[in-house]
Amino acid sequence: MQIIYMDSYHGQKSVIIAGDRKAIQMLRNVFSLQDAPIGSLLMKIGHDEAKFKGGISELNVYTATYDDVISKDSKLEWFISDESIRFCLGLVDGLLSSSDSGHQYVYSRPINIQIVISKDEYPPENSLR
Repeated sequence: MQIIYMDSYHGQKSVIIAGDRKAIQMLRNVFSLQDAPIGSLLMKIGHDEAKFKGGISELNVYTATYDDVISKDSKLEWFISDESIRFCLGLVDGLLSSSDSGHQYVYSRPINIQIVISKDEYPPENSLR
């Protein structure tokens, strides 16, 4: 898995969560935990789990009653509502059901930092270093 931060991806600050089918399936498994209590840490992705690019070193995903992505030092914190988790499950299922590469934007409305989920579009993780 790769976590790529860009100051301007189609004109907006963005985080691209990229990976092969296995990585995207792992992400789907995390979103399947949608009944976790508000404020729960759903996922902590560090250097052991992913390669980072763009000046960040960690991504933490929390359940919340709202949607936002906050950059703190070199860490990103993604707060995701139940409604958005259900929406993400549909996006990820669409990516997994296709044999083609592709990506999906998690939010169609403006948000502080856009999240993009990408399957098989970026070079293998070992090419980042």
